[in-house]
Amino acid sequence: MLLRYSIEGMIGGSVQSYVVLGLATGIGVAFAYDGYGLSDRLLAWVGYLAGGSAGGVAGWMAATNAAGSPDRLALTAGGVVVGAVLGRVVVPLVSWLAVVLLGFLSTGLAVFFVLAGRELTNAVTRFETVPRSPGGIERFLEQLSAVPVFQNQEVLLLTLVAGLVGAALASRLYTLLVTATVSSVGAGLLSVVVPLWQRALTGGVDVTETTPSEVSWGLLALFLASGLLVQGYRYGEELDLPVVGSEYDPLEGQ
Repeated sequence: MLLRYSIEGMIGGSVQSYVVLGLATGIGVAFAYDGYGLSDRLLAWVGYLAGGSAGGVAGWMAATNAAGSPDRLALTAGGVVVGAVLGRVVVPLVSWLAVVLLGFLSTGLAVFFVLAGRELTNAVTRFETVPRSPGGIERFLEQLSAVPVFQNQEVLLLTLVAGLVGAALASRLYTLLVTATVSSVGAGLLSVVVPLWQRALTGGVDVTETTPSEVSWGLLALFLASGLLVQGYRYGEELDLPVVGSEYDPLEGQ
């Protein structure tokens, strides 16, 4: 106890606060500077936890609703095991599908709005002049569906092709996108923790009694950029980045 109070007196805050800050900093550094190395394991653990939790709940409910006197513990444990195995397979697959779907929607909608932006804007502007009424949404949807661009097969075909191209690129860049996402989470965590460290070391801060500081966008950009550069250097060959992270002779082009 005496050692604890002496430490608190030197650093100006509770020991628990610095333990929390230390853990958050370690997680932030790991995510920001090794997102690629952690991404597969993170998806695996998320799959295990999510699937195991869902399976355990399902097993418990099945035992509760089953006739007779089933072994609730055994059913729950079996549900956890089966759910964890399924979650390990399903979560990475869902993650990949989400990235592909996002690529399809983002590129497809971007092309569609570029080609049909003026007609859609005119339709929305005309709707603004219609008095609000209980059937306003229905009239708006009817008016929107009557826009000629929705009957233009060329525009719809271009939108579909652009969406498929975006989906293919997203699938191709899936690993990079997941790495960037994990690194962004780590950079965001560091951008919150670093100001707390500054407050803790200068005037003392109790994490359990203070709200987190706002995200520092400058620090976030700094940590994210440096984290991606570090990972590009470390995993350049695995990420198919021949210039970064591998020997490159500009004279030979190899």
